Amino acid sequence: MNGAGEGSPEARPKRWFRRHPVLFFSSFIPCVALLMDFAAGTISHTTKAARQHAYYHHGLKENFRGRITWGHQPYQIVTNSAGLKDDNENQVSRTSSSRRVLLLGDSFVEGLGFPYQDTVAGQFARALEGTDLEIFNGGTRSHSPKLYYLKLRYLTEVRGIRFDEVYVFVDYSDVQDEIVYEPFHPIDNPLYQRLLDADRYVEDHFLLLPYAARPLIDALARISLRFGSFEVPGYASPMTESGPAVRLSFHADQSINPLDPGGVRNESYDFWGRYAEDRAEWSFSADIFEKWGGRGLALARLNLELLVDLCRRQNMEVTLVVYPWPRHVRERDLGSIQVRFWKQFTSEMGIRFLDLFPLFINDRPGDQMVAQYFIDGDFHWNPQGHALVAGALTDDWRRKQGEK
Repeated sequence: MNGAGEGSPEARPKRWFRRHPVLFFSSFIPCVALLMDFAAGTISHTTKAARQHAYYHHGLKENFRGRITWGHQPYQIVTNSAGLKDDNENQVSRTSSSRRVLLLGDSFVEGLGFPYQDTVAGQFARALEGTDLEIFNGGTRSHSPKLYYLKLRYLTEVRGIRFDEVYVFVDYSDVQDEIVYEPFHPIDNPLYQRLLDADRYVEDHFLLLPYAARPLIDALARISLRFGSFEVPGYASPMTESGPAVRLSFHADQSINPLDPGGVRNESYDFWGRYAEDRAEWSFSADIFEKWGGRGLALARLNLELLVDLCRRQNMEVTLVVYPWPRHVRERDLGSIQVRFWKQFTSEMGIRFLDLFPLFINDRPGDQMVAQYFIDGDFHWNPQGHALVAGALTDDWRRKQGEK
Protein backbone atom coordinates (compact mmCIF):
# COMPACT_ATOMS: atom_id res chain seq x y z
CA MET A 1 0.00 0.00 0.00
CA ASN A 2 1.60 3.22 -1.15
CA GLY A 3 -0.66 5.69 0.81
CA ALA A 4 0.72 7.31 3.94
CA GLY A 5 -0.35 5.77 7.21
CA GLU A 6 -2.40 7.60 9.77
CA GLY A 7 0.65 8.20 11.99
CA SER A 8 2.95 9.39 9.25
CA PRO A 9 4.00 13.07 9.16
CA GLU A 10 2.24 13.55 5.85
CA ALA A 11 -1.11 12.55 7.38
CA ARG A 12 -0.94 14.94 10.33
CA PRO A 13 -2.81 18.21 9.91
CA LYS A 14 -0.51 21.17 9.39
CA ARG A 15 -0.37 23.78 12.10
CA TRP A 16 -2.43 26.91 11.53
CA PHE A 17 0.55 29.19 10.88
CA ARG A 18 1.91 26.73 8.29
CA ARG A 19 -1.40 26.65 6.48
CA HIS A 20 -1.67 30.46 6.59
CA PRO A 21 1.91 31.79 6.54
CA VAL A 22 1.05 35.15 4.99
CA LEU A 23 -1.69 35.86 7.52
CA PHE A 24 0.53 34.69 10.37
CA PHE A 25 3.52 36.84 9.52
CA SER A 26 1.41 39.86 8.59
CA SER A 27 -0.09 39.81 12.09
CA PHE A 28 2.77 38.36 14.15
CA ILE A 29 5.51 40.72 13.02
CA PRO A 30 3.48 43.93 13.64
CA CYS A 31 2.49 42.65 17.11
CA VAL A 32 6.11 41.92 18.00
CA ALA A 33 7.18 45.31 16.63
CA LEU A 34 4.43 47.02 18.64
CA LEU A 35 5.48 45.25 21.85
CA MET A 36 9.12 46.16 21.23
CA ASP A 37 8.14 49.78 20.55
CA PHE A 38 6.06 49.83 23.74
CA ALA A 39 8.93 48.36 25.79
CA ALA A 40 11.41 50.84 24.33
CA GLY A 41 9.04 53.75 24.90
CA THR A 42 8.23 52.72 28.46
CA ILE A 43 11.92 52.40 29.32
CA SER A 44 13.04 55.61 27.65
CA HIS A 45 10.14 57.88 28.60
CA THR A 46 9.80 59.38 32.06
CA THR A 47 6.53 59.29 33.96
CA LYS A 48 4.29 62.24 33.07
CA ALA A 49 1.47 63.58 35.18
CA ALA A 50 0.44 66.20 32.61
CA ARG A 51 -2.72 65.88 30.57
CA GLN A 52 -4.05 67.84 27.61
CA HIS A 53 -7.53 69.15 28.36
CA ALA A 54 -10.15 70.18 25.84
CA TYR A 55 -11.87 72.55 28.27
CA TYR A 56 -8.92 74.27 30.00
CA HIS A 57 -5.99 73.42 27.70
CA HIS A 58 -3.88 71.30 30.08
CA GLY A 59 -3.78 70.03 33.61
CA LEU A 60 -2.94 66.95 35.68
CA LYS A 61 -4.21 63.43 35.13
CA GLU A 62 -6.95 62.25 37.48
CA ASN A 63 -6.14 59.71 40.21
CA PHE A 64 -2.46 59.74 39.29
CA ARG A 65 0.39 58.53 41.49
CA GLY A 66 4.00 58.52 40.39
CA ARG A 67 7.45 60.07 40.60
CA ILE A 68 8.28 62.89 38.21
CA THR A 69 11.25 65.20 37.94
CA TRP A 70 11.60 68.96 38.17
CA GLY A 71 15.12 70.01 37.24
CA HIS A 72 17.23 67.21 38.66
CA GLN A 73 14.92 66.65 41.62
CA PRO A 74 12.57 63.61 41.50
CA TYR A 75 9.50 63.86 43.69
CA GLN A 76 6.19 62.12 44.36
CA ILE A 77 3.02 63.56 42.87
CA VAL A 78 -0.50 62.35 43.61
CA THR A 79 -3.79 63.68 42.26
CA ASN A 80 -7.41 63.17 43.26
CA SER A 81 -10.48 62.37 41.13
CA ALA A 82 -10.75 66.03 40.04
CA GLY A 83 -7.18 66.10 38.71
CA LEU A 84 -5.96 68.31 41.57
CA LYS A 85 -2.66 67.71 43.37
CA ASP A 86 -3.43 66.00 46.68
CA ASP A 87 -1.99 63.81 49.44
CA ASN A 88 -3.87 60.76 48.16
CA GLU A 89 -6.08 59.58 45.31
CA ASN A 90 -9.11 61.00 47.09
CA GLN A 91 -12.59 61.00 45.60
CA VAL A 92 -13.88 64.57 45.45
CA SER A 93 -17.62 64.66 46.08
CA ARG A 94 -19.79 67.36 44.60
CA THR A 95 -20.73 68.85 47.94
CA SER A 96 -19.40 68.73 51.47
CA SER A 97 -20.49 69.79 54.93
CA SER A 98 -17.05 71.39 55.32
CA ARG A 99 -16.10 74.78 53.92
CA ARG A 100 -14.09 74.24 50.75
CA VAL A 101 -11.22 76.54 49.77
CA LEU A 102 -9.64 76.26 46.30
CA LEU A 103 -6.22 77.73 45.51
CA LEU A 104 -5.78 78.62 41.83
CA GLY A 105 -2.45 79.54 40.26
CA ASP A 106 0.40 78.33 38.12
CA SER A 107 3.53 76.32 38.97
CA PHE A 108 4.09 78.29 42.19
CA VAL A 109 0.80 77.03 43.64
CA GLU A 110 1.15 73.55 42.16
CA GLY A 111 4.49 73.34 43.92
CA LEU A 112 6.88 72.09 41.25
CA GLY A 113 9.56 69.87 42.74
CA PHE A 114 7.68 68.97 45.91
CA PRO A 115 4.85 66.66 47.07
CA TYR A 116 1.49 68.05 48.14
CA GLN A 117 2.45 68.11 51.82
CA ASP A 118 5.19 70.69 51.15
CA THR A 119 3.09 73.01 48.96
CA VAL A 120 1.21 76.09 50.08
CA ALA A 121 -2.07 74.14 50.00
CA GLY A 122 -0.66 71.22 51.99
CA GLN A 123 0.91 73.40 54.67
CA PHE A 124 -2.16 75.66 54.80
CA ALA A 125 -4.34 72.58 55.38
CA ARG A 126 -1.99 71.27 58.07
CA ALA A 127 -2.00 74.63 59.89
CA LEU A 128 -5.81 74.59 60.03
CA GLU A 129 -6.19 70.91 60.81
CA GLY A 130 -9.10 70.35 63.14
CA THR A 131 -11.23 73.08 61.55
CA ASP A 132 -14.10 72.45 59.14
CA LEU A 133 -11.98 73.47 56.13
CA GLU A 134 -11.06 71.42 53.05
CA ILE A 135 -8.14 72.89 51.12
CA PHE A 136 -7.69 72.07 47.42
CA ASN A 137 -4.56 72.67 45.35
CA GLY A 138 -5.78 73.83 41.94
CA GLY A 139 -2.38 75.06 40.76
CA THR A 140 -1.08 73.93 37.36
CA ARG A 141 2.17 74.83 35.69
CA SER A 142 1.90 77.44 32.92
CA HIS A 143 -1.70 78.30 33.74
CA SER A 144 -2.80 81.95 33.56
CA PRO A 145 -6.06 83.87 34.22
CA LYS A 146 -7.83 82.48 31.15
CA LEU A 147 -7.11 78.93 32.28
CA TYR A 148 -7.81 79.76 35.96
CA TYR A 149 -11.27 80.86 34.87
CA LEU A 150 -11.89 77.90 32.56
CA LYS A 151 -10.65 75.38 35.12
CA LEU A 152 -12.90 76.85 37.82
CA ARG A 153 -15.82 76.86 35.40
CA TYR A 154 -15.16 73.24 34.42
CA LEU A 155 -14.89 72.05 38.02
CA THR A 156 -18.04 73.88 39.15
CA GLU A 157 -20.33 73.78 36.10
CA VAL A 158 -19.29 70.60 34.29
CA ARG A 159 -18.19 68.47 37.24
CA GLY A 160 -20.65 70.11 39.64
CA ILE A 161 -18.12 70.47 42.48
CA ARG A 162 -19.02 73.09 45.06
CA PHE A 163 -16.39 75.47 46.49
CA ASP A 164 -17.02 78.20 49.04
CA GLU A 165 -13.90 80.28 48.61
CA VAL A 166 -11.20 80.81 45.96
CA TYR A 167 -7.72 82.27 46.31
CA VAL A 168 -6.34 83.30 42.90
CA PHE A 169 -2.53 83.68 42.79
CA VAL A 170 -1.62 86.00 39.90
CA ASP A 171 1.92 85.47 38.61
CA TYR A 172 4.23 87.66 36.50
CA SER A 173 4.33 84.98 33.80
CA ASP A 174 0.54 85.17 33.46
CA VAL A 175 0.79 88.26 31.28
CA GLN A 176 2.94 86.47 28.69
CA ASP A 177 0.87 83.28 28.81
CA GLU A 178 -2.37 85.18 28.26
CA ILE A 179 -1.07 86.05 24.79
CA VAL A 180 -0.11 82.42 24.14
CA TYR A 181 -3.57 81.13 25.13
CA GLU A 182 -5.57 83.89 23.42
CA PRO A 183 -6.48 81.68 20.38
CA PHE A 184 -7.53 78.77 22.61
CA HIS A 185 -11.25 77.91 22.62
CA PRO A 186 -12.64 75.50 25.22
CA ILE A 187 -14.51 72.44 24.00
CA ASP A 188 -16.98 70.46 26.09
CA ASN A 189 -16.87 67.21 24.11
CA PRO A 190 -16.17 63.91 25.97
CA LEU A 191 -15.17 62.06 22.78
CA TYR A 192 -12.66 64.73 21.85
CA GLN A 193 -11.21 64.56 25.37
CA ARG A 194 -10.79 60.78 25.05
CA LEU A 195 -8.89 61.33 21.81
CA LEU A 196 -6.63 63.83 23.54
CA ASP A 197 -5.98 61.28 26.29
CA ALA A 198 -5.29 58.56 23.69
CA ASP A 199 -2.87 60.85 21.90
CA ARG A 200 -1.00 61.54 25.13
CA TYR A 201 -0.92 57.84 26.09
CA VAL A 202 0.59 56.86 22.74
CA GLU A 203 3.12 59.69 22.99
CA ASP A 204 4.08 58.73 26.55
CA HIS A 205 4.44 54.96 26.00
CA PHE A 206 5.72 54.42 22.46
CA LEU A 207 8.69 55.60 20.44
CA LEU A 208 7.59 55.17 16.82
CA LEU A 209 3.83 54.60 16.99
CA PRO A 210 3.02 58.31 17.55
CA TYR A 211 4.24 59.10 14.02
CA ALA A 212 1.72 56.65 12.57
CA ALA A 213 -1.12 57.21 15.05
CA ARG A 214 -1.10 61.00 15.15
CA PRO A 215 -2.70 61.55 11.69
CA LEU A 216 -5.47 59.04 12.51
CA ILE A 217 -6.18 60.56 15.93
CA ASP A 218 -6.13 64.04 14.44
CA ALA A 219 -8.61 63.01 11.74
CA LEU A 220 -10.94 61.45 14.31
CA ALA A 221 -10.67 64.60 16.43
CA ARG A 222 -11.76 66.76 13.52
CA ILE A 223 -14.69 64.42 12.84
CA SER A 224 -15.72 64.46 16.51
CA LEU A 225 -15.86 68.25 16.45
CA ARG A 226 -17.82 68.46 13.22
CA PHE A 227 -20.50 66.00 14.31
CA GLY A 228 -20.46 66.36 18.07
CA SER A 229 -19.02 69.69 19.12
CA PHE A 230 -20.29 71.22 22.34
CA GLU A 231 -19.35 74.86 22.37
CA VAL A 232 -18.79 76.55 25.72
CA PRO A 233 -21.14 79.55 26.09
CA GLY A 234 -19.32 82.85 25.93
CA TYR A 235 -16.67 81.62 23.48
CA ALA A 236 -16.51 81.48 19.72
CA SER A 237 -16.88 78.21 17.84
CA PRO A 238 -13.93 75.85 18.37
CA MET A 239 -13.85 75.16 14.63
CA THR A 240 -11.62 77.12 12.29
CA GLU A 241 -11.13 76.79 8.54
CA SER A 242 -8.16 74.52 9.14
CA GLY A 243 -9.81 72.37 11.78
CA PRO A 244 -10.12 72.41 15.58
CA ALA A 245 -8.65 75.36 17.42
CA VAL A 246 -7.34 72.96 20.06
CA ARG A 247 -4.24 71.37 18.61
CA LEU A 248 -3.26 67.83 19.53
CA SER A 249 -0.08 69.07 21.17
CA PHE A 250 0.73 70.14 24.70
CA HIS A 251 2.96 72.90 23.35
CA ALA A 252 1.88 76.00 21.47
CA ASP A 253 2.54 76.33 17.76
CA GLN A 254 5.81 78.26 17.70
CA SER A 255 5.65 78.74 13.94
CA ILE A 256 3.10 81.48 14.57
CA ASN A 257 4.12 84.82 16.04
CA PRO A 258 1.41 85.61 18.63
CA LEU A 259 2.28 89.31 18.42
CA ASP A 260 1.13 89.45 14.79
CA PRO A 261 -2.56 88.62 14.11
CA GLY A 262 -1.56 87.60 10.59
CA GLY A 263 0.80 84.95 11.90
CA VAL A 264 3.82 86.50 10.16
CA ARG A 265 7.18 86.37 11.93
CA ASN A 266 8.26 89.74 13.31
CA GLU A 267 12.03 89.89 13.01
CA SER A 268 12.28 92.89 15.33
CA TYR A 269 11.32 90.74 18.33
CA ASP A 270 11.45 86.95 18.57
CA PHE A 271 8.63 86.16 21.00
CA TRP A 272 9.40 82.43 21.23
CA GLY A 273 13.16 82.88 21.18
CA ARG A 274 12.94 85.14 24.23
CA TYR A 275 9.99 83.37 25.85
CA ALA A 276 11.91 82.07 28.89
CA GLU A 277 14.15 85.12 29.28
CA ASP A 278 11.37 87.72 29.18
CA ARG A 279 8.71 86.03 31.34
CA ALA A 280 8.61 88.88 33.87
CA GLU A 281 10.48 91.51 31.83
CA TRP A 282 7.25 93.37 31.05
CA SER A 283 7.27 94.60 34.66
CA PHE A 284 10.69 96.26 34.21
CA SER A 285 11.00 97.22 30.55
CA ALA A 286 8.82 99.87 28.92
CA ASP A 287 9.80 98.46 25.53
CA ILE A 288 8.60 94.93 26.39
CA PHE A 289 5.47 96.34 27.99
CA GLU A 290 4.70 98.17 24.74
CA LYS A 291 5.44 95.07 22.61
CA TRP A 292 3.19 92.65 24.50
CA GLY A 293 2.99 93.43 28.23
CA GLY A 294 0.10 95.86 27.98
CA ARG A 295 -1.90 93.53 25.78
CA GLY A 296 -1.26 90.53 28.04
CA LEU A 297 -2.23 92.53 31.12
CA ALA A 298 -5.50 93.60 29.47
CA LEU A 299 -6.30 89.98 28.58
CA ALA A 300 -5.52 88.89 32.16
CA ARG A 301 -7.87 91.53 33.53
CA LEU A 302 -10.66 90.50 31.15
CA ASN A 303 -10.42 86.83 32.17
CA LEU A 304 -10.24 87.62 35.87
CA GLU A 305 -13.38 89.73 35.48
CA LEU A 306 -15.06 86.60 34.10
CA LEU A 307 -13.73 84.59 37.05
CA VAL A 308 -15.05 87.11 39.57
CA ASP A 309 -18.48 87.10 37.86
CA LEU A 310 -18.49 83.29 38.00
CA CYS A 311 -17.68 83.36 41.72
CA ARG A 312 -20.45 85.83 42.38
CA ARG A 313 -23.00 83.74 40.51
CA GLN A 314 -22.04 80.71 42.58
CA ASN A 315 -21.68 82.61 45.86
CA MET A 316 -17.95 81.93 46.18
CA GLU A 317 -15.77 84.40 48.03
CA VAL A 318 -12.69 85.37 46.00
CA THR A 319 -9.31 86.76 47.07
CA LEU A 320 -6.63 87.83 44.60
CA VAL A 321 -3.03 87.24 45.72
CA VAL A 322 0.18 88.77 44.32
CA TYR A 323 3.77 87.86 45.18
CA PRO A 324 7.29 88.77 43.95
CA TRP A 325 9.89 86.87 41.98
CA PRO A 326 13.54 86.76 43.19
CA ARG A 327 14.58 89.74 41.03
CA HIS A 328 11.81 91.88 42.52
CA VAL A 329 12.92 90.84 46.00
CA ARG A 330 16.55 91.76 45.29
CA GLU A 331 15.53 95.12 43.79
CA ARG A 332 13.05 95.74 46.65
CA ASP A 333 10.27 96.42 44.15
CA LEU A 334 7.42 96.90 46.63
CA GLY A 335 5.66 99.28 44.25
CA SER A 336 5.73 96.89 41.27
CA ILE A 337 3.15 97.36 38.55
CA GLN A 338 1.94 93.88 39.58
CA VAL A 339 0.90 95.31 42.95
CA ARG A 340 -0.47 98.61 41.68
CA PHE A 341 -2.49 97.19 38.79
CA TRP A 342 -4.13 94.33 40.66
CA LYS A 343 -4.78 96.36 43.81
CA GLN A 344 -6.75 98.83 41.70
CA PHE A 345 -8.51 95.95 39.95
CA THR A 346 -9.66 94.38 43.23
CA SER A 347 -10.85 97.75 44.48
CA GLU A 348 -12.92 98.29 41.35
CA MET A 349 -14.31 94.73 41.45
CA GLY A 350 -15.03 94.83 45.18
CA ILE A 351 -13.02 91.71 46.04
CA ARG A 352 -10.30 91.01 48.60
CA PHE A 353 -6.61 91.68 47.84
CA LEU A 354 -3.67 89.97 49.54
CA ASP A 355 -0.27 91.54 48.87
CA LEU A 356 2.60 89.16 49.75
CA PHE A 357 5.38 91.49 48.56
CA PRO A 358 6.09 92.78 52.11
CA LEU A 359 6.40 89.14 53.21
CA PHE A 360 9.52 88.76 51.04
CA ILE A 361 10.74 92.38 50.92
CA ASN A 362 11.58 93.63 54.41
CA ASP A 363 14.55 94.72 56.54
CA ARG A 364 16.60 91.66 55.60
CA PRO A 365 18.89 91.79 52.53
CA GLY A 366 17.19 90.57 49.36
CA ASP A 367 19.88 87.96 48.64
CA GLN A 368 19.28 86.38 52.04
CA MET A 369 15.52 86.23 51.47
CA VAL A 370 15.98 84.66 48.05
CA ALA A 371 18.45 82.08 49.37
CA GLN A 372 16.10 81.11 52.20
CA TYR A 373 12.77 80.97 50.40
CA PHE A 374 13.44 80.15 46.74
CA ILE A 375 14.88 77.08 45.00
CA ASP A 376 18.56 77.60 44.29
CA GLY A 377 18.97 78.67 40.66
CA ASP A 378 15.19 78.84 40.14
CA PHE A 379 12.47 81.44 40.74
CA HIS A 380 9.98 79.06 42.45
CA TRP A 381 9.51 78.73 46.19
CA ASN A 382 11.27 76.01 48.14
CA PRO A 383 9.42 74.30 51.04
CA GLN A 384 10.34 77.22 53.34
CA GLY A 385 8.85 79.64 50.82
CA HIS A 386 5.67 77.56 50.62
CA ALA A 387 5.53 77.56 54.43
CA LEU A 388 5.93 81.36 54.53
CA VAL A 389 3.04 81.85 52.08
CA ALA A 390 0.91 79.23 53.85
CA GLY A 391 1.46 81.12 57.10
CA ALA A 392 0.23 84.33 55.46
CA LEU A 393 -2.91 82.53 54.20
CA THR A 394 -3.49 81.07 57.66
CA ASP A 395 -3.22 84.51 59.26
CA ASP A 396 -5.51 85.96 56.60
CA TRP A 397 -8.14 83.26 57.17
CA ARG A 398 -8.05 83.69 60.96
CA ARG A 399 -8.27 87.44 60.56
CA LYS A 400 -11.37 87.02 58.40
CA GLN A 401 -12.94 84.77 61.02
CA GLY A 402 -12.31 87.46 63.61
CA GLU A 403 -13.93 90.07 61.39
CA LYS A 404 -17.00 87.85 60.97
